[in-house]
Amino acid sequence: MTTPEIIFAALAACTPIISMAVAIIVARRNKDKDIKKDAEEYGSMKSDLAYIKAGIDDLKASDKAKDQRLDTLSEHVARLEGTLDAHLKDKNAHNYAKYPKPKQGGHKWWTTNYWLPQLCWA
Repeated sequence: MTTPEIIFAALAACTPIISMAVAIIVARRNKDKDIKKDAEEYGSMKSDLAYIKAGIDDLKASDKAKDQRLDTLSEHVARLEGTLDAHLKDKNAHNYAKYPKPKQGGHKWWTTNYWLPQLCWA
């Protein structure tokens, strides 16, 4: 065998070994990049999830405050309805002499004294 053949034979024998070593190094490097990328994505998703949770908690607190205000308003309306009912039942509370019952016919709707007694006697 000649010297060039020996060199080419040695290179032919070393080439698969070198290519396998390069492949292992590249695979490790890519694995480290993938792990780092996955960790960054996981951290980002975790912070986004925490932000969404905080927003939901704020909405729940706001909804609770609105419910309390609505309950207070409902109680107030119920008290006013009770007071109004009691007031309407007490005939002495109204001054019916001031607003006499309107006549059934002959009134013109555009006169100023027509609507107020209608509202009082309704």
